Amino acid sequence: MDNEERTDLPGIIREILGIRVGSGKIMSIRKEGRDVYLLQRLGLLGETLGDNLESYTHLVLPSDIDYGKIVLDAEAREFFPGVRKQFILETNKGPFLMHRQHDSYLNAPRRGEADRSMLSQLGRHGVRPFITWYQKNPDVEVGSKIKIYKAGSERFILEK
Repeated sequence: MDNEERTDLPGIIREILGIRVGSGKIMSIRKEGRDVYLLQRLGLLGETLGDNLESYTHLVLPSDIDYGKIVLDAEAREFFPGVRKQFILETNKGPFLMHRQHDSYLNAPRRGEADRSMLSQLGRHGVRPFITWYQKNPDVEVGSKIKIYKAGSERFILEK
């Protein structure tokens, strides 16, 4: 492999992950879950997606971890879809089906409430409670900051 081939590593990664670039901005991501995690591990999420997508920073509260939810402040209520409107939240532990509950927090809907049209986007993970994300990320504790990027009307990306 010569120098020119090695210098375009970001381009190769974009091609493999199906990231489409238009006007110098990231336009879409073809794949989910593990690929978003790979972008985070390579340090590309903040440098590419993060610079071009609207985001919300959340300070983790005790009730978030205890009950598997994300408590919303007034700013966040405008950022996320309306009450009971379901969306996909991409994380380092795979995608989660989420919705805004009672206008005050995000959590996963019950299995019987899941929008069937969104189930295929969850892959092998299926509908699962968001508390499992906190359990699998013990480094996220009260006072930690997480950032959520809006990647479409029904798609968000969580970066810890």
